[in-house]
Amino acid sequence: MTLKLVSDQIVNNDPLASSLTPMKNSSSVAKIGKDILSNSQDEISGFIHEYKRLDKEKIKARSIVLSMPFGFLFVKMYDTKSSKEGVALFNAAQAEPDQKKVLELYLQAAIKGNVDAMNCLGDRFFTGSDTESNKMEAAKWYKLATDHNDAKGMYHLARCCTDEKEAFNWYKLSADRGHVDARYRVAVCYEKGYGCSIDLKEAAKYYKLATFAGNTDGIFKLAVFYEKGYGISKNEREAALLFRLAAQKGHNHARYKIGACLEKGIGVSKDEKDAARWYQHAADGNDPYAMNSLGEMHLKGTAVEKNKKKAFGWFFLSSTKGLTKGLCNLGMCHQMGIGCQAL
Repeated sequence: MTLKLVSDQIVNNDPLASSLTPMKNSSSVAKIGKDILSNSQDEISGFIHEYKRLDKEKIKARSIVLSMPFGFLFVKMYDTKSSKEGVALFNAAQAEPDQKKVLELYLQAAIKGNVDAMNCLGDRFFTGSDTESNKMEAAKWYKLATDHNDAKGMYHLARCCTDEKEAFNWYKLSADRGHVDARYRVAVCYEKGYGCSIDLKEAAKYYKLATFAGNTDGIFKLAVFYEKGYGISKNEREAALLFRLAAQKGHNHARYKIGACLEKGIGVSKDEKDAARWYQHAADGNDPYAMNSLGEMHLKGTAVEKNKKKAFGWFFLSSTKGLTKGLCNLGMCHQMGIGCQAL
């Protein structure tokens, strides 16, 4: 039986066609190939046997591309999203401590149609764990997952794209299938014009979707949109609520922003002590805006100890992070001898 290279359906009609063509130089996958297929001919015979068995039983099949030292093998697999055998192999891989065996189990699970295994193989090529980092190889495995309408595969395939428009299309497909991080990415694309026209209303829509799903970055950005009135009606109260929520979920700059709301009474009742507490949290996370604000509070003695040396110290730290306002305040201190000797 003649084995075919990657099918036209996978390569030629794909939005990532240029990055999914077989590699002439297979050195990037030699390591994994040698580990998994030390006896290539035996493995090929096994694949051919499986191919014939499936064909004989007239089981509807899909195509899969296997990354190997000698190229790409076209075989067939079950049409179910994840067969029982595939699930069992994937679960075995998850519990296997031997990384060589893990890769082999993922490969076997992928052959059986397990989408999670396809994504895991893509992840390993993308990050370079146990293999050489190779986004082209990762893209091939993610693409196979997308053939099963898998939102995660679509999201990660977008990350492999070098073309902004292609990346946006994959992010949107993934987002519209419920992938949380993809919703955030689509919102960023609409806000910045990455691969699409700038559309702040659409950006606000997808930031909302990301927020509803609990994405911390999405919560913060939606707060900014409410604060500024970008693509949505300005609402300072809603902005403050979202800044607090993002801060509570660990977003460091949101800690500064809720501190600023509390200090000035924007969207919330004014509470300078609580503001100082949030500024301190953000400053501990190296936020330069919070450092500068703490410096100003220490300079005036607002809700904290009035201490010129501490004020100078916070202005200095803020300036080292490149904040212009921190640099200006530091210059003022040097000029007037606040917390230091006057120049």
